[in-house]
Amino acid sequence: MGVDLKEVKALRQETGLGFMHCKKALDEAGGDREQAIILLRKQGMAAADSRMHRAADQGKIALYVSPEKSAGALVEMRCETDFVARGTDFTGLATELAELAGSLEPGKVDKEMFLGQSAGAGKGTVQDEVKTLGGRVGEKVEMHRVASLPPPGTDRHRVGGYVHHNGKSGALVRIGYKSEATGASLDGVLKNLAMHIVAHVPTPVAVSKDDVPKDVIEKERAIQADTDEIKKKPEKIRGKILEGKMQRFLKDLALLEQPLVTVTEGKIPVREVLEKQGKDLSDSLVVEGFLRFELGGE
Repeated sequence: MGVDLKEVKALRQETGLGFMHCKKALDEAGGDREQAIILLRKQGMAAADSRMHRAADQGKIALYVSPEKSAGALVEMRCETDFVARGTDFTGLATELAELAGSLEPGKVDKEMFLGQSAGAGKGTVQDEVKTLGGRVGEKVEMHRVASLPPPGTDRHRVGGYVHHNGKSGALVRIGYKSEATGASLDGVLKNLAMHIVAHVPTPVAVSKDDVPKDVIEKERAIQADTDEIKKKPEKIRGKILEGKMQRFLKDLALLEQPLVTVTEGKIPVREVLEKQGKDLSDSLVVEGFLRFELGGE
């Protein structure tokens, strides 16, 4: 006789572990839930929920770009120690989850939906796999963030990305183009852009000045308007000075206006670099969007 599914559910709720682990433990324990818990504890897998109060402030940013370079995703996995974050179990799961996220509908993946996704044949949900890993490594483990780029705006586009060597920051970026022959030539461009997005200070928040979120603009405008530098100026010229400051602020946050960090000589805006590379390829290159994750972000 098979194990009662109600018992499996109860064991899952008590331990926070996946369906298959709980079912196997109950099978081995002859259906005795208390004995199943003892078995799981001996295997180091039944303490995950008791760790939920601990701080998971270490981890890894995982990147996935599809083989044909048409889609991708970023995942932020967290744990308690850098030792676990560098382990093959943790990095392996983070990589698998990034690939899973990249296979879903572009721009539609969110944390709640993703945690309920099947992690693959013979496995439970993403949440199950994360909790199981926590039990195995003896730490609180969580899938903190996941995202993919929205659907492309052009027929021809290519995705690329970069994760810093310490695994704590990463970026994903997509370029649209016109000529079919251009695509294979863009991987270096995409990597340079992703490296820039990871490294540049201040961090770009939008592709162009027009795309900077209105709430960011209004917050900065209110701050600048209330500075002594503005208030001490004659009232009739305050508006003009404020507008100049806001234009500089927008340029600082717009990817296309920032000097590309991978260019070692001179400060050349990303926009100009892309225009030149587009001309070299007899094409026009358009940055359609980007994502940036940094460990500990929201």
